[in-house]
Amino acid sequence: MPLTIPEEHHAAIGKIINLSDASVKELISAISAVKIKSSPPEMTELIRAQVPSIPSEDLAEIIDVLYALYHVREYSEVSRDTFLSDIVTTVRGLVPEVESKPLQLLKLRARFRRLLDISTLNLLAKAIELQRDGERIYCG
Repeated sequence: MPLTIPEEHHAAIGKIINLSDASVKELISAISAVKIKSSPPEMTELIRAQVPSIPSEDLAEIIDVLYALYHVREYSEVSRDTFLSDIVTTVRGLVPEVESKPLQLLKLRARFRRLLDISTLNLLAKAIELQRDGERIYCG
């Protein structure tokens, strides 16, 4: 089942699609090398210098979307493969030129697989989910 990506995130999804492979690698390395930050603006500020190939405004939008995707995936409780398929299906609908090029579709899937497997963000998403699940555990 495809996801509904809010319209305010469509531009950032397009920026992720248009990143060079080197920029994606740089982004993943930067996020993986730093301590967890709970907010996208804090993470953006922390890694900005390590990701010079992505303009600051674009980096902020991309980090914001990545945080949102991790949270939605954790909250949805679907397998990672199912979530990845849902994202690819949704993005194909947003970017018609991807659908007409099978090689680009495979590249898109691989890119989102890598971006959704960053241990720092996986840990953060899981921590937030656990916090939300047990927010009132000691109230009674």
